[in-house]
Amino acid sequence: MIDSDATVTTTPPQLTPLQQAHQWIQQGRWQDAAHLCRQALAGAPRDAALHAMLGSALRGLGDAAGAEAALRQSVALDPRLPAAWRTLADLQFRRQDWAQAEVSLASLNQLLPDDAETWFARGVVALKRDQAASAESWFARALARDARLLDRRFALGQEAFRARDMTTAAIHYHACMQARPDWVRSEERRVGKE
Repeated sequence: MIDSDATVTTTPPQLTPLQQAHQWIQQGRWQDAAHLCRQALAGAPRDAALHAMLGSALRGLGDAAGAEAALRQSVALDPRLPAAWRTLADLQFRRQDWAQAEVSLASLNQLLPDDAETWFARGVVALKRDQAASAESWFARALARDARLLDRRFALGQEAFRARDMTTAAIHYHACMQARPDWVRSEERRVGKE
């Protein structure tokens, strides 16, 4: 028989340093997350996931060089971490290191062979590297998997247009019209109603 007056006490589960750092990153507490990762790495220097988490925290702090170093350490220890490759590619993309971004995206693609986001990113990088045919192949694969990426392709065209890169803008706009011939008419109707 259970005593109804008995109180049951439970202690909340303890988070691992990796889980706590992830939670703090989600909350924008980059400094706390970075500090915790560094402390945890002192006792586990070969923990690839902790290096990747440190890289994410440092990226949030705006320390791109530190973030990239931590992420490179992560993938050197364990090349099977998609999040590390994705974050590394993002950092390389932001500093316009297209060759290294392609290497990171290719590694990510090996781990996630059906990921439309990765295919799309590879299309962007190929176009930046003046590999138009390769870019269109990646974009086509991505759009075949996720048609919503066409809006992102149009946004790339707008971005290029604002930067006065008319050649790149035309490539993106033309691809959008090829993918959806009714797109121009629907855009004209939408703009006409505004």
